[in-house]
Amino acid sequence: KYGASKALSKPLLSCSLNNKFALSETMNAAISLNASTTHAEGFLMMKSGYSVNLQFDKSFANRTWIIYLSANDIFKTAKERWTMYGLGAGTTKDCYNYTRNISLQVTYNFNAKRSKYKGTGAGNEEKNRL
Repeated sequence: KYGASKALSKPLLSCSLNNKFALSETMNAAISLNASTTHAEGFLMMKSGYSVNLQFDKSFANRTWIIYLSANDIFKTAKERWTMYGLGAGTTKDCYNYTRNISLQVTYNFNAKRSKYKGTGAGNEEKNRL
């Protein structure tokens, strides 16, 4: 309609698979796969792509300390690939944006048992009066 030399009406089909595995009582593993087909976004024709991420977590001292180790885009497949169509011109991008990484996170939970303050019942007499 606006001078694009190609019909830009291709719908997006995407899929995400997220799986978590209990390796032991204190250790878990997770793997996620995100994929999408070739699709149109406005004046852009986006190419298909996928990425795979992994995560491991290990807890200590009754889940007071938790260590997370994660690796994102482990196969280096999350590329930015698109073609933009305009009035008699087109622009194409096909590159890797360096989304691949490994991270380590250490978490300390102050109230790991989720205990709540129960109080001493100081207001019970007043509640009964009302």
